[in-house]
Amino acid sequence: MESKAICLGFLPPRLGFSSPHLLSRSPGSSTFATRQKFDSRQTLLWNKPQLSRGRVVCSSSNSESKPETNHSSKSNYARAELFRGKSGSVSFNGLTHQLVEESKLVSAPFQEEKGSFLWVLAPVVLISSLILPQFFLSGAIEASFKNDTVAEIVTSFCFETVFYAGLAIFLSVTDRVQRPYLDFSSKRWGLITGLRGYLTSAFLTMGLKVVVPVFAVYMTWPALGIDALIAVLPFLVGCAVQRVFEARLERRGSSCWPIVPIVFEVYRLYQVTRAATFVQRLMFMMKDAATTAEITERGVALVGLVVTLQFLAVMCLWSFITFLMRLFPSRPVEMTSPLSELLNLDLSDTKKIIAEYIWIGGSGMDIRSKARTLPGPVSDPTKLPKWNYDGSSTDQAAGDDSEVILYPQAIFKDPFRKGNNILVMCDAYTPAGDPIPTNNRNKAVKIFDHPNVKAEEPWFGIEQEYTLLKKDVKWPLGWPLGGFPGPQGPYYCAVGADKAFGRDIVDAHYKACLYSGLSIGGANGEVMPGQWEFQISPTVGIGAGDQLWVARYILERITEICGVIVSFDPKPIQGDWNGAAAHTNFSTKSMRKDGGLDLIKEAIKKLEVKHKQHIAAYGEGNERRLTGKHETADINTFSWGVANRGASVRVGRDTEKEGKGYFEDRRPSSNMDPYLVTSMIAETTIL
Repeated sequence: MESKAICLGFLPPRLGFSSPHLLSRSPGSSTFATRQKFDSRQTLLWNKPQLSRGRVVCSSSNSESKPETNHSSKSNYARAELFRGKSGSVSFNGLTHQLVEESKLVSAPFQEEKGSFLWVLAPVVLISSLILPQFFLSGAIEASFKNDTVAEIVTSFCFETVFYAGLAIFLSVTDRVQRPYLDFSSKRWGLITGLRGYLTSAFLTMGLKVVVPVFAVYMTWPALGIDALIAVLPFLVGCAVQRVFEARLERRGSSCWPIVPIVFEVYRLYQVTRAATFVQRLMFMMKDAATTAEITERGVALVGLVVTLQFLAVMCLWSFITFLMRLFPSRPVEMTSPLSELLNLDLSDTKKIIAEYIWIGGSGMDIRSKARTLPGPVSDPTKLPKWNYDGSSTDQAAGDDSEVILYPQAIFKDPFRKGNNILVMCDAYTPAGDPIPTNNRNKAVKIFDHPNVKAEEPWFGIEQEYTLLKKDVKWPLGWPLGGFPGPQGPYYCAVGADKAFGRDIVDAHYKACLYSGLSIGGANGEVMPGQWEFQISPTVGIGAGDQLWVARYILERITEICGVIVSFDPKPIQGDWNGAAAHTNFSTKSMRKDGGLDLIKEAIKKLEVKHKQHIAAYGEGNERRLTGKHETADINTFSWGVANRGASVRVGRDTEKEGKGYFEDRRPSSNMDPYLVTSMIAETTIL
């Protein structure tokens, strides 16, 4: 996927072959050194396994510092690492590359200016090996050998040798260029028809290409002798040489495998044409000869040889077309998991279901889950059994008393297993029944169960923003390798391959949430490229928190399948780029009635009084986002306004016009705990 270095620019490629073997490849060792913070004078070393001595060196263009040797890296499950350094340079054998991850094939971002001379050199060598011998060797050979038969033998030998040498160089250079992009083989590609049909066609045509010319030589030998063999021998040798090349490429795992059949089928047409010219010359030599039985027999044999060559030309076209049918409409067969049949097994006969218990880990943002079998469908969370887990492994309990109890609280349909299978949102308690310290849901329930809060029926609509990151380097999806896209502006709610990155993930998440029964209200691209948003529609009380956590879980699962990271960091990229928030829209029954605008203003005043307490609970790292820029208010100053997205709290124009409605608290960050945020807003404004 889809790409891996946080720097800018690429060193020019070097064409060098460290091994005399064709298409040689030596896997590099896998090392990765990084820091969460680095400036323009630091260096990233990166060796990728199974790629030819793949090393990426990232540094500023004028950096004189030595490579960073500290191999310790901080892993953060839910946040992107921060990159504050200036643009640098990257080299991966002078080329970009893209990984094949988790059986998925993704095209690499193509760098037009990288390795351009290699793309020119390889075809020039191949074409030259085909054309130049005709200009420089044909005349010399004909002048040296007066006998036409001997001249044809020497010419064929020289032409074939030069061409196969040129082809070997062509494949070596092409493999050198392609390997950093994608390493794949013919086994990974599907067919427009079944495999049996293609193999039948391939074996049939190859068999006919060998049997027919051998049979033709056998039949015409009495009349033509060595001339018959000279006409078809290059064709037969070409079939054998093709197999040698294909075997070599397969052993090397080269990405050049589609080139060989195409080149050889085209070259065989040239061989047939050259053989036909030789036969035509033999016919021309008989033009003035007296008609005898021997001459007649020889003429018939030559006509038979012409028919044989025509048949071989048809076989070449047949092979060429069937291979193109195989190659171009194909899809990566690995996109369909070999386990798909098992994953889609119908469990209805067993009467059992699978329940995925979901809870929040010790960091407050790490979503955990595990599955259990239940005897039958369940729709009421109170009917579900409690469960337990090892709290010492989630930083929620000590090792000598590690058991934490899961209490099922909400049920949703499982979009991954489908059927009657369910997702279960849980909160965590000690064996004694006390909520563990990180159980913010229990605290929120107490507030939402307060009679005054219940009477107001608080609605919460949450706008969850997030950033999609490339897996290995934690750099936003769609951003150039090691660089930055164009300035913000074209990306918000945009369409187009150069502006919207990861839409399939967004749509899959949208539909999965609808299937699960979540009140997802919409989705859209955000201001920063690679950043998206989905909304949980107005939901009463504690339900908003349950739904947002389950929606996050579904998003994490989908990005897991796609080999992409979802980041809820409030400011994943420093600089002139928008952060990520979880704007929380709020209203009460009184606010939604006539005259509710006055109550909204009173609620905003209450929020201002407790601004610091709310900021402290509105998400880790929020100070990096709330700077007063990029549609945010300053973290230290509370403000509000109508239609003002640079304020702490925004009141919509419709609310102002109608005198009732809701307001939007724009302070919560994308990594906030919705249980904590919604309950604090309700407590501050109602109680």
